[in-house]
Amino acid sequence: MKYRKLLALGLIMIIAAFGGAGCGSSNETTVTFSDSGVEIDGSGASADGTTVTIISGGTYTISGASDDAQIVVSASDTADVTIVLNNADLTNEQEAVIYEEQAGSLTLTSASGSENTITSGTEDLYETALEDATTEETTTEETDASGDASEDESLEDNLKAAIFAKDDLTISGDGTLTVNGYINNGIQTKDNLVIESGTITVTSSNDAIKGKDSLTVEDGDIAVNSAGDGICTSGDLNIEDGSFDITTGKGAEEQEAEGFGMENKDMAGNMPTDNEVSADISSDETATQVGEQMQQGGPVSFEIPDDFEEWLESADDMSDEIKEYLTNVLEAYESVSSGDETAMQGLDMSALMEIPDDLEAYIEDSESIPDDVKEWMETMLEMANRAGEMQQGFDENSDMDDLSTAVSQKGIKADGIITIENGTFTISTADDSINSATEIIINDGSYTISASDDGMHADEALTINGGTINVELSYEGLEAVTITINDGDINVTATDDGLNANGGNSFGMGGGMQPGDMSQDNAPGDAAAEDTSAADADETAEENTAAAGEDAAEEAQTEDVAAETSEENPVIYINGGTLYVNAEGDGIDSNGSIYIAGGDIYVDGPSNGGNSAVDIGTENQGIAVMTGGTLVAIGYSEMAEDFDSSSTQNVIMYAFDTDVRSEEHTS
Repeated sequence: MKYRKLLALGLIMIIAAFGGAGCGSSNETTVTFSDSGVEIDGSGASADGTTVTIISGGTYTISGASDDAQIVVSASDTADVTIVLNNADLTNEQEAVIYEEQAGSLTLTSASGSENTITSGTEDLYETALEDATTEETTTEETDASGDASEDESLEDNLKAAIFAKDDLTISGDGTLTVNGYINNGIQTKDNLVIESGTITVTSSNDAIKGKDSLTVEDGDIAVNSAGDGICTSGDLNIEDGSFDITTGKGAEEQEAEGFGMENKDMAGNMPTDNEVSADISSDETATQVGEQMQQGGPVSFEIPDDFEEWLESADDMSDEIKEYLTNVLEAYESVSSGDETAMQGLDMSALMEIPDDLEAYIEDSESIPDDVKEWMETMLEMANRAGEMQQGFDENSDMDDLSTAVSQKGIKADGIITIENGTFTISTADDSINSATEIIINDGSYTISASDDGMHADEALTINGGTINVELSYEGLEAVTITINDGDINVTATDDGLNANGGNSFGMGGGMQPGDMSQDNAPGDAAAEDTSAADADETAEENTAAAGEDAAEEAQTEDVAAETSEENPVIYINGGTLYVNAEGDGIDSNGSIYIAGGDIYVDGPSNGGNSAVDIGTENQGIAVMTGGTLVAIGYSEMAEDFDSSSTQNVIMYAFDTDVRSEEHTS
C-alpha cells in the first residue's frame, strides 16, 4: 500500500515538472527589454542580444523598450503560448517584432491599463507605400487572386507583418495595442485570427489586419489606417460587435479631392497620373463635353452637322474604307441619339474603334469637307482614338468588376462570407468599403461609409436584415448579383447606381421604356413565367419525390436555386425597412428583376436621359413587381420603367412635358 502511494506521488511530481512542455503550461516568465539588453525571469525563453526566443508553452509577460527588438516563438506544434504586453514599446526596423514560427497557438494580450507599441520598419516606408498605392497602375500579373499585391507573397514570413503568426492567433486584453506595420502588414496569421477585445490601432504599408483561413472579431475598439486592405481574410469573416474606424489609402474624401475618385478612372480602372488629373479629355471643349456625357451613360448631345449626311453621300475623294467607316459612325450616332434600345444593343462598338489608317490624313488634306463637318470629324476622331486607348486598357486589365487602385484598398474584405452581427463602423476607403467574393450578411449595426468605389459589394449576394447604414459617398452604393433588404434604415448616395444587381448582360444598355410601353418581346406574361420557375420547380420536386424518391427532388431544387442565383439572373428583393437613394446613375438598378414586397423607398434619381430612378434588365427578361410597401421615385422619364401587371400594389407614374429642376416650383 505504501509502495502504491509513493508511486502515485512520483507520477504527480513528473506531471507537474513536464506538463508545461505539451498542450498547456502554468509557466509564467517575465521578459524586460532595455537599451542594455534583455532580462528574463523564469524558464522557457532565452535571449541573444535583444532577440528573445520562446521554446515552451506558457505565459510570458513582456515590458520595457527597445529599438532593435524581436520575439521569436519556436515551440512544439502542440504548445499554447501567451504573450502579455505590459507597457512594451518594441521596434525592429528590419523585420517582424513578434514572429511565431511554430506553436499550437499564440495568444497576444494587452495587460489592463497598459499602453503598448509594436513597430516594424520606419514611417517613411508607409508614406511611400501610401503614395504609390494611390498613383501607380497595376496590371493583373502584379496581383494575386485575392487582389493583394504580389509583394506580400514574395516576402519572407519574418517580413510580412509587425506581428506575424504561422498558426492560430488570438488578440485580447483590456489595454491598448498600437501596431505600426511599416514594412508590410500590421497583424497577420497564416491560420485563424480571433480578436476578442482590446483597444487596437494599426497603421500599415499594406494590409492592416489579416487572417488567412478565417477572421473573427468578438469585440474591441479598432482603428485602422492602411495603404492596402483594412481587415481582410481569404476565408470567412465574422464580426460580432465592436467599434471600427477604418481608412484605406488616403480615404475616399481625399481621393476625390485629389482627382483619384472612381469617376476619374478609365474603362480599365486605371487612375490618372499626377500630371493627368486636371487635364481635359480633349483640348477641344466639345469633345470634353461629349466625353463627360459618355462617361455618365447618357445620350450624346454632341450634334452631328446638318450637312454631314448630304456631304457624305456626294463626296467622291475618299477611299471606300473611309466612306464605309463614316457611314457606320453616322448610323451609330443616329441610334444613340434616338434612344432606340434595340438599335443600341446591336451596335458593334469595336468596329467603330477600328479607325482607317488614312482617315486622319484625309481630314487634314481634303478640300471638299465643309468647315463644320471638318471640325466635327476632328473631334470625332479624337474621341474614337481615346475610346480605342480605353478599350486597349480594358483588354490588358480585364477585371472590370474590381476597379481597384495599385493595390487592393478595401475596408473590410473576405474571399468567403462576411457576416456582421453588430457594431459601429466608420469607413473611408480608396476602394470598396465592404467587399466579399461571395456573400455579405448584415444583421445589425451602425455604418457610416465613404468609398471611392462601392459602399458594399458582394460577387454573389448581399443581405441586409437590419442596422443603420449611411453610404455618404460611393461610386455604386450597394452591389451584388442578388440584393435582399429585409429591414434597416438605409441611406445611399452614389455617383453612379444606388443599388445595382449586376450579372447577365452586364455591359448591356439596361432597361428603360416609356410608361405604358409594353412590347410583345417584353410582355409581362413571359417574364413572369421566367421568374416563377422557383414555384414550378417546387411542384416538380414533389412529383420527383413520389416517382423517384428524395434524391431526385433535392437535385431539382438545387439546380433551380443555382439558376436563380447565377450571374444570369440578377435580382433585387426589398421586403422591409426604409431606403433612401440619391444617385447620379440609376437609383435602383437590376440587370434582371426587382421585387418590392414592403418597406418605405425614396429615390432621388438622375437628371440625364441615360439613367432611371428604377431600372430593370428588360434585355434579360427582367420585370418589376410591387406587392407591398411605398415607393416614391423621381428621375428622368426617358428611361422610366413600367411595373409588371402581376403587381398587386398600385403604381402611379407621371411624366412632365419638360424638365423640372429642384429650384423650380410647380403647382
